[in-house]
Amino acid sequence: MVPTICVCVDGDSCAEVIDFLEKKLSGSVSAIVSGTDASRFAAVKADNDGIVLIILGSSAHAVIKDLCDDYGKETRRVKLIYSISAGVDAYRLSELQQELSGILFCNAQGCSSNILAEYVAFSMLYFNRSPWRLVASKNEKKWNRFNCIELRRQKMVIIGYGDIGQACGEKATALGMEVTGIRRSGDNKVDKFGVMVRGNDALDESIREADFVVGVLPGTHDTK
Repeated sequence: MVPTICVCVDGDSCAEVIDFLEKKLSGSVSAIVSGTDASRFAAVKADNDGIVLIILGSSAHAVIKDLCDDYGKETRRVKLIYSISAGVDAYRLSELQQELSGILFCNAQGCSSNILAEYVAFSMLYFNRSPWRLVASKNEKKWNRFNCIELRRQKMVIIGYGDIGQACGEKATALGMEVTGIRRSGDNKVDKFGVMVRGNDALDESIREADFVVGVLPGTHDTK
């Protein structure tokens, strides 16, 4: 069976996703169909052939509900659902348990961890180095001396110490920071990145001592 790729991606990223798929999957799929409304996939659904659904954004909830309405059947119409984002809260999956039964669902865990960790490191350096002063000096064509604050020995607390949190911790300890990672399974031990991993009961204490707090919690009922 040659699958049809259905792309439900909100915003301007859709064209980029389709272009990537066409380059990588040319000749190996039946067709690539895109849209953010279930009606866009009506013909594909009627064919009842194998579907791979690629999603990003809240519009995907209704599309999943429609394309996966053949629950209870031994052979499902949709064979695989792939979320471009690591976070899946926008899809409200808890409301789609019967629709998703028996369908492989994957997310992009790990794909963006490094770039997000780099952004966190950049943000901390931004506040400690005051680059706007450098820009002002350049525009004024003069040099005003000012003190910079080191990140070394400053304290960072990462709330939600999963894949993204660990990438943040690795970069922060490399800069000489003292890092605490908070997660439910924290065991008060230092991990391979030099991060002290603690449980939720240490959250308040850790935040009080922190210079920087990084929140990378998943969007769940418990974290809202």
